[in-house]
Formats: sequence, structure tokens, C-alpha cells
Amino acid sequence: HTVNAPFKVALGIGKNFEFDVYAPLVFVRNANPNPSDPEHASSSGYGDTILQMKWQATKEEDRTRFFSRPSTGVVFAENVPTGKYQGLQQNLFGSDQFGTGEWNEQISLLLRKQFRPFELYVQESDVIENPVTVTGPYSFDNGIGSVPAGEKFRVVDGNILSSSAALEHVLVPKRGFGYLVEYIAERQFGRSLLFGRATTPTYSYISLIPELEITGPRKGKFEVTWGAGTAFTVRRKNYPAQLTPMFTITLLADLHGSR
Repeated sequence: HTVNAPFKVALGIGKNFEFDVYAPLVFVRNANPNPSDPEHASSSGYGDTILQMKWQATKEEDRTRFFSRPSTGVVFAENVPTGKYQGLQQNLFGSDQFGTGEWNEQISLLLRKQFRPFELYVQESDVIENPVTVTGPYSFDNGIGSVPAGEKFRVVDGNILSSSAALEHVLVPKRGFGYLVEYIAERQFGRSLLFGRATTPTYSYISLIPELEITGPRKGKFEVTWGAGTAFTVRRKNYPAQLTPMFTITLLADLHGSR
């Protein structure tokens, strides 16, 4: 079981540009991989930091019609390997691994379209993960493969393509009450665009996430949004089946006016 609590700080740095920092706190509880031993171990710590630059290319033309110009953007993100990934304790069953040890670069295309009371979000991304040499125990991206304890291994992950979309329907605008249906798909190939043949397992998965949301309290430029849902895997290859309850709290404080 993994609980992620990412904190995001967004700063407008000029017309149509935004700089974001994601700082994640992580809690992990893993079972002993030996099925005859029911023992569990838990750890908490700080994960990998994400630095992100966002450029809004176009703004929405009409928020009431679907066939009008949407809001589009381009995002460049850099993963900084601040999470622990070396010197893991065998008796913690990998629960003390909070990062990959890899610097990686990601470029994404964003689209948002409102056609009240609906809103559509789409994101298409490509990720290149830079190689890193690790000493086991170490878990690969797919959560199944791993490096045995004490063994050195050069991790070269393949190119990752990811796709996500969400449709939001606001049922009660005054309360900010509505639902979302989100789709996430990811595929890691057997070759990196920059670093040659991958040394880690390929994988792919598709997940669906239905969620409920409600906003309150709202005071001036400060508001809180509460969300609850469940993520479940509908298709997978070399990836574990997952059924994950999700709870989110979003605090919005617009300190410098609307961007």
C-alpha cells in the first residue's frame, strides 16, 4: 500500500508562463515477498521532486460550446531524484524506497475544454529516464521486477508514453459538487530514445478512476475541494492488478490574482 501526499507550489512568472514545484511525502506498507510469512513493514519519507515549466499556448474561446477553441499548453518537467533509493533495509521489504534515483525529462501536451456543466481534460506525455547504477534491493518501475540485495545493476528504462483524460460534470455549481471519470494509460518500451536498449522490464496498463468532488468552504480567493474515488486496472501487461481507494484535499489560495 502506498500513500502519496504531493504538495504543489505554482508561481506565475510572466504572461502565459507558470513554474511549479511538486514536493511529495510518501508512506509505504509492503508485505514480505515470501507468501508463507505474513509479516509487513512500513516506512515514510520524502519522494522525488518534480520541477515543471508550463506555457499556455491558447486560451478558451467560449466556455459554453464544445466546438470552440480550447485552452492548450505545453509542459516541460524535470524529475530530481531526492527520494531514497539506495541503502535499503532487507527487513523493510522495499517499503523504504521512495524514489528511482533517476533524473528524467518529460514533455507534455495539455488540452482543457469547458462546455458547461462539463469540463474535459487531456494530457499526452513522453518521458525519458536517465540511466543510474543501483545496488539492490531496488524495485523497477512496473512494481514487479527487482534487483536482489547486494547486486549492482545499471538501470536503463525504456521510453515511456502516457495518456490521460478526465471528464468532469458539475451537478450543483453553488456547492462545487460533481463527479469525474478519469482514464490513465502508460506504456514503457524496450528501448530508450537516448540511451539504447533498456535493461528493465517493459510494461503497460490502463486504469479507470471514477471520483466524487465537493468544494467548501469558499472564502474570497481561498477554497478547499474534497475528493474521493477508486482507481482500478482494466488492462495490464507485466504490471500488477490494482484496486486503489483515493482521497484528495485540494487547497487553493490565489495570492496574486488570477493567472
